[in-house]
Amino acid sequence: MLSTPSARFLVVDDHALLREGVVATLGRVQPEAHVCQTESLQATLHDADAATCDTIILDLTLPDSQGLATLQAIRSWSPKARIAIVSAHNDLDLALACIREGACAFVPKQGSLVQFQQALSVIAQGGLDRKSTRLNSSHGYISYA
Repeated sequence: MLSTPSARFLVVDDHALLREGVVATLGRVQPEAHVCQTESLQATLHDADAATCDTIILDLTLPDSQGLATLQAIRSWSPKARIAIVSAHNDLDLALACIREGACAFVPKQGSLVQFQQALSVIAQGGLDRKSTRLNSSHGYISYA
């Protein structure tokens, strides 16, 4: 099980198929979790239910926001939430920039379902020690506490 039964996740991605796949994955590994979905930055910022989530799974490329600006806006909106980036960009420099901007993980969309589940487990457990930010090349993600 990923975390406590009261876990609240928000999935922010403009592709419904990806959002629904992430929601289905969360449902398998954390059946008691509450999961919200939004498709844009503005929809997220105006969704009262989304504002109560403690973990946010965020695509950086949305119709109304791109790149690190997306992460910065979400971080400002929900400063205490853990934010995991799920990105089509498999770029180490971008991943490290996201970590510097407050993301707790960076998961390339090119990874497998098993890799994504492993990353979710790390995220739900609080991540890794901040002092040991690392690229987990065997699992295809970057994370920290």
